[in-house]
Amino acid sequence: MEKFKQELITEVSIKINNSNDCLMNLSDVNEFISRIDISKDQIIRVFSWMIHFGIIEFNGTTFGEQIIDLHHRYIDLVNERIGGFDINPLDFVPSESQTIQADVKRSHFLFEKTCENIGIEMVFQENVLEIAYRVLCMLSLCVESLVYTQGFDRFMLHTYALGLLFIKRIGLPIELAESISYYLTREFLLYADISSSLMDPSESEAMFLQLDSMIQVHSPTIYESLTSSNLSSFHFALRWKLLFFADEYESPALYLIWDQLLMNSHRFMDYFFALSLAHVFQIPYEDGPTFVEKAQKHKDWDIDLVFNQTESILSSKTTKPSYGKLLILGGIAASAIAYYYLK
Repeated sequence: MEKFKQELITEVSIKINNSNDCLMNLSDVNEFISRIDISKDQIIRVFSWMIHFGIIEFNGTTFGEQIIDLHHRYIDLVNERIGGFDINPLDFVPSESQTIQADVKRSHFLFEKTCENIGIEMVFQENVLEIAYRVLCMLSLCVESLVYTQGFDRFMLHTYALGLLFIKRIGLPIELAESISYYLTREFLLYADISSSLMDPSESEAMFLQLDSMIQVHSPTIYESLTSSNLSSFHFALRWKLLFFADEYESPALYLIWDQLLMNSHRFMDYFFALSLAHVFQIPYEDGPTFVEKAQKHKDWDIDLVFNQTESILSSKTTKPSYGKLLILGGIAASAIAYYYLK
């Protein structure tokens, strides 16, 4: 992959700049991301996410120039770290290579479904496995805290699909989709902080005691069912936190969830627990472990109801944890993590 020549830089920059006519400042960005509307424009969403994360900025330089600069920096990174785009990146992460390959291949059908949902034809999907391997390997090599962990593939494949839509709609060189995916995936993974949730199971277990308490207050029958079977919300909601609900929704509904998780960074765990409880309300109740199994498999979510109930829960004064009544389950963290990865 080569850097763009000046003539192409000018053409690409003009096309990118002409594709944004509604984001003039950070207030516009925040308004767009905050708005709960399934029909939101995906191109403006890509711009908004990149601005929100600080990947591109309102700094006097056009977005077109900044995105091209990012693309050229990505090319430099690949050349420096693995020697070029014709080199197998998996050779540089031998301890992670098998997991990366297995995960990407397993998630490939989800990528195809995402592309179908947002209107990306098969011709744009060529070499997706190779590109996914490279992006994930580059993240592992370039960011110390992003050594590959299962679940990274979901974020990468979604951002790559959006990158493809971005270049398709605007009429840009397809290689820009890979660099857009690299930078967006990096920021989402740093924000999701998957690795730390898995490296300290006891801390993760303690976090979910708050959700258990909220279930106790709002749905005592489910709470009693869980605790009487030595189970916890940790057994089903851990995946929701690790993947930002990526296994629960298809696009574009999933991106509404991600929008709200981004805009509630100032109260992230409170918002996540309220969002999780709103999902719990929609799971058909069954006694004992069956409820956990239902929670792990349920996919028929009413997203409008989820958001309405989330706001209602957040405004409620009865969501504080009552730790005296909680059953603290020894060893549930390790077993839940093992279940998530081995199932």
